[in-house]
Amino acid sequence: MSNIERIAQALGVEPWTLLRPPEPEPKSRKRKAPAQA
Repeated sequence: MSNIERIAQALGVEPWTLLRPPEPEPKSRKRKAPAQA
C-alpha cells in the first residue's frame, strides 16, 4: 500500500481526491492580502 493510499484511508477519502487540483474559491471567500507598512 502506498503512502497516498494510507493517508486517504486515514482521512476516509479516495486516493485520487488527494491528487486532484484544488477547486477555485468563490471570489467573495478569498482572503485579502495583508496591508504592507
